[in-house]
Amino acid sequence: ITDIPPSSEGKHYSITSKLKGEMEDLVISIEGYSVEITGIRLGSPNGVQIHNIPMRGSSGTLFSRLNKNHFKDYMQNWDVGMVILQYGGNAVPYILDPASADRYGKRFGKQVRYIRSVLPEAAVLVIGPSDMGQALDSTNLSYPMLGNIRSSIREATIKEGGLFWDLSDVMGGPGTMEAWADATPKLAAPDLVHFTPKGARKIGEELDRAFRAEYRTWEDEIRANK
Repeated sequence: ITDIPPSSEGKHYSITSKLKGEMEDLVISIEGYSVEITGIRLGSPNGVQIHNIPMRGSSGTLFSRLNKNHFKDYMQNWDVGMVILQYGGNAVPYILDPASADRYGKRFGKQVRYIRSVLPEAAVLVIGPSDMGQALDSTNLSYPMLGNIRSSIREATIKEGGLFWDLSDVMGGPGTMEAWADATPKLAAPDLVHFTPKGARKIGEELDRAFRAEYRTWEDEIRANK
C-alpha cells in the first residue's frame, strides 16, 4: 500500500511493484480525497519502451499551454529518445485559404520548439497529414489546402530543429486516398479520411522501413569516417 499525498501543483509519483510473471490483477484505489489523475504509466525499467497517447480531434497545438515546469519534471524522469507527433489531419477540413494554413504551421512549429526546450536531447519527428479526400465531392479528391498545410508544417518543423516524414507523399501524393479505399484488400475507409487496420499496418511498415534506411545510412557514415 502506498499513500500519495494531495497536491495542488501536480506531482508525479513512482510506485514499484514486482509481478511474478503470470497473469495478475493490478488494483489502484483512491480513498478519502477528491483527486484528478491525468495519466498512469505502466512499464519496465529495462528495454525499449514505446508509449502512444491518442488525442482524438486535436490539432496538436495545445502542448505549449501545459505547465512547463510540471511537464519538464515529468518527462525528465524517463530516458526519452524520440517524440513522434502526428497531427494536421483534424485541421485540414477547416483551413480554407493559404494564410490560415501558414498560421497553423507557425502554431505547430511553436509546439515543436516547446517540446525541444523540455527535451533538448530527444529527436522530434513530425508525421505530416495523410492524403484526405472529400467523399461527397468526386471532383475534389484531396482537400484544396492539404498541400499548403503539409508545406507549412514541414517548414516550421525543420526551422525548429525537428524531422519531418511526409505521409501523404509516402502514400503516393494527392488523390491517392481514393485508390487506397478502392484497393483489395481495402486500405482506407469510404470517407477517404481514415485508414483501415490493414492500411494503418502498411503505413507503420513504411515508417519502419524509413527508420531502418536512415539507420543504415548512419552506419555507413560512421564506417566511412573511421
